[in-house]
Amino acid sequence: MERENVCKEELKLFMIVKSVTRNFVYPMGGIEEHIYNLAVRIKSIDEIIATKLFSDHDIEKIDNVNIRRFPFHHIGGYCYSKELREYLNSAGADIIHGHGWGSHAVLAAFSVAKNKNLPIVITPYEFYHTQFPKNVIEAFYNKTNGRKIIKNSTVIAVTKLQKEFFDKFGGTVCHIPCGVDIKKYSLKKTSNFKLKYDIDGDFILSIGRISRYKRFDMIIKAVSKLDEKPIIVIAGKDWGDAEQLKKIAIQKNVDIIFVGQISEPDKISALMQAGVYVSPSQREGFGITLIEALACNTKVLATPVGIAPDLPDEFCEMFKNENELSILIEKNLNQKVDSRSFIESNYTWEFVAKKTEELYESL
Repeated sequence: MERENVCKEELKLFMIVKSVTRNFVYPMGGIEEHIYNLAVRIKSIDEIIATKLFSDHDIEKIDNVNIRRFPFHHIGGYCYSKELREYLNSAGADIIHGHGWGSHAVLAAFSVAKNKNLPIVITPYEFYHTQFPKNVIEAFYNKTNGRKIIKNSTVIAVTKLQKEFFDKFGGTVCHIPCGVDIKKYSLKKTSNFKLKYDIDGDFILSIGRISRYKRFDMIIKAVSKLDEKPIIVIAGKDWGDAEQLKKIAIQKNVDIIFVGQISEPDKISALMQAGVYVSPSQREGFGITLIEALACNTKVLATPVGIAPDLPDEFCEMFKNENELSILIEKNLNQKVDSRSFIESNYTWEFVAKKTEELYESL
């Protein structure tokens, strides 16, 4: 039977989607979580294509998901992979889905798709292309290649603010958020985080790479203004900022504990036991930890970036500086919220995969 003559339901069996990203690293960050969870739930995604940035593995299989990596080269600080582009050009695909906005991998995905007259889907994650070091270059990119990519692709915006931003470029933009694996976030205790890490008393939790743009110092400064100071617990890999944060905590007479990268059961236990979850980040593509906290009925305090503005005020209150955060911590510490059902209805990976697959089938 010729492929053009099969019905739509049968066509699903033939569809091949190549998922392309700059890098795919462990432990997974928010972008990797998104790519992985789509791949395990959508059969038409036959592999994830990335560079060897942060990984030496050529080909891996994780939970029946194929990951294929290619060598890369630095040109003026820019990561380029001729091999990735050549493979993508020769690989059979019906749709190419690029994750990110300005990396060479996504530029290659866009170029190959257009040359082969294939549908191209782009999930940018952030408003701006942030790999270039200077805002003037960033702005130039947005007005040239960036605008061209968005205008000539089907764009998935993971937040409503992103959709408003990319709508201005004139392309096709739809809103499909990221999600959580709600089954993992059982309210039954699978671990005792406080006991394991010897935490005695109320604590504020924040999760993420310990890097300057995450602005964990804002939590320290906010807690220092309180008469009764809860412990601050930071979970995540140190990207060079931990020592400076320890010095600030000592100066401010605030207790802070760095627990490093933690296991999934420990993370869930920490989210359940935390008095409040705080995300002070300067920027976020989405901010999966916010909806993970809400899956555990833990109140969220966050800067107005990523998914935060999309969440109901009763579950997520926003702040812009340490003074506002200090007031919110005092008001919300240990005030649990009934947010799990909201997450189950709006932010599961099953919901996200269903919407994404429907989009593929419409192209």
